[in-house]
Amino acid sequence: MTLSQDMISDIYESLDDAYTQVKFFQDQVIITDDAKSSWDNAIKRLDSELMGEIAVVNDAMDVVKDLYAGTSAGVNSCRSDLFWMATAYNDTEDEYTLTCTKLNENGYTDIVRSTSGNLCGIGSTYFLYLDPADAGIKTAPINRVAALEQGRSVDDVLFGFSPRNYYGLKYYSEQYALDIGDTFVTSFIGTVNIGSNLLTVMTPVAETGQDSGSPVLEVGQLVTCEKEGVIVATTKIVGISIGTADLSQIPTSHITETSSIVNILTLSPPVGLGVSVFDSVSFRVLDNPDTGAVGQISEVTSNGNVYLPNAIGGDGFYAIPSTTDGAGEGATFVIYTDSSGGIAPTGLSTITGGVGIDVIGNAGLGYAVGDTITIGGTSLTLANGDPGTAADNLTFTVTANREGRIKYALNVSSNMDTWLDPFIPQTVGIIDDSTVGIGIKVELDSSGDPRSPQGWDPNLNGYETPENPNLPHNSSTNPLVLVSPPTVGADKSYWKVGFQKAPKGASSRAYEGETSTAVDASSLSSELTVIPDCSASVNTSISDAIAIVNTSETSFYSKDGLHKQMIDATNALRGERNDLCLRIWGQRQSIGQLNQRINRLENLRGYILREAIEERLE
Repeated sequence: MTLSQDMISDIYESLDDAYTQVKFFQDQVIITDDAKSSWDNAIKRLDSELMGEIAVVNDAMDVVKDLYAGTSAGVNSCRSDLFWMATAYNDTEDEYTLTCTKLNENGYTDIVRSTSGNLCGIGSTYFLYLDPADAGIKTAPINRVAALEQGRSVDDVLFGFSPRNYYGLKYYSEQYALDIGDTFVTSFIGTVNIGSNLLTVMTPVAETGQDSGSPVLEVGQLVTCEKEGVIVATTKIVGISIGTADLSQIPTSHITETSSIVNILTLSPPVGLGVSVFDSVSFRVLDNPDTGAVGQISEVTSNGNVYLPNAIGGDGFYAIPSTTDGAGEGATFVIYTDSSGGIAPTGLSTITGGVGIDVIGNAGLGYAVGDTITIGGTSLTLANGDPGTAADNLTFTVTANREGRIKYALNVSSNMDTWLDPFIPQTVGIIDDSTVGIGIKVELDSSGDPRSPQGWDPNLNGYETPENPNLPHNSSTNPLVLVSPPTVGADKSYWKVGFQKAPKGASSRAYEGETSTAVDASSLSSELTVIPDCSASVNTSISDAIAIVNTSETSFYSKDGLHKQMIDATNALRGERNDLCLRIWGQRQSIGQLNQRINRLENLRGYILREAIEERLE
């Protein structure tokens, strides 16, 4: 037996072992995932019971919220949710310009910074308003972040409201704890203009450890949005870049600088509705479940009969690399040409030519049906022996994916920096009906912080890191950012109490956006009109509803001991489930490593079987 035959025999034996091990680990993933289901059911049962108790209190708060909202609805309402914002002041004449503004629980950043007048504009961190209670000019921060920066209470932003903190179950979730069918990657607060395809991730790249080469955010991933009408069709990331954004307006950012380095995602197709910083809307990134190795390809477009005639894999048209317009990578191809130097558009034959997935079986990962693959002409030899040019490129699309040995595999390429970290990003959010049972741990929350879920890198907690981790620290262009956990809570129930006095307009009450100019500082009270009191029945219904909230909260707090036991219990159950999840993660890594080995072995087999190599191994 020749050396090449001995080697081929060893390779086949190793391949057989590797394929057997892949199937074993794939079976183990399913078996372990099934064992996890009993813990899942117990966790969901306890979570659901806690959620039921929480819902009683939160629903009672919403009843009061709705009742108050009704008192300021319509032109004949018995309360007003409008006030005069002072947008300009003439110190010579001691006169104000006033703009009728609607109460907003999120603050007034956009209107203050976009309004003309010497009391407003870009860079403003506070504004002046006419207090309906005493007709005096007061100041208020533009948002909750600005309030804290100025050493003031967030209640200063919430004049006209009587907020109550919702209760919720805060969860912490990491990559390894997701079900094998769960494609969730991370969440973030984002901004995008109406009809635009550029989505700004409103988190410093340093805070998540993410950059344009990150294994967390990738081209081809899907994007969804919690606000209806923003994402109007299946939307994918088609590009990732670095830009700057003002994060100081977001209550959860902890950032005071007005220019921070962030990721900007290019989407396809563009969004419908826009989302501003003011909205604090959460976006979710999902892995594309319909991607994988290349299984079949469409007709091939070539440059005609210009290539080396009668070329087969052994003539340099073997293991040819490729590029794609999607997220796929790693697929290589074998190319045959006919006697005229042409490449058949379909099929693969030593007579008619054609393109096929490389015999080494390296069909890559991350390809979606419809992705266009390009083989560069410079990788091919022309009839005159010269390398081709871009005009000689071959193009075709992916028409089907293969699963087989790739199923459940994690990316474990030779570059370990690209391996997906099982613990990053950690996502922090509040459990709702669709996420009961999620997370590696939970805790009861009544902080009143915004509820938009967000991802971050807990390994960086407490460290100061450059905003752009790819560049050296520079105090002006790449400042240090102190990384801290996302400020995520169950939010507040904003009871819009409003005012008994409304802005007075040209006729009766002023409308939102109406202005009053040259108002003498000594006659500000004349810009307000008194509204008749609400009826006794309306006031009684509100008082009764508030009493129910107080009773519900008292009852909830009386069960603090029970709730703590339930949370401790569900976290203990999660601890057992976490162990199984980590086992599944290890099994999936093993599948990925075995597939890398299979690729290498099939690559080696293909080379040894090439005539030119085989002769030298005789």
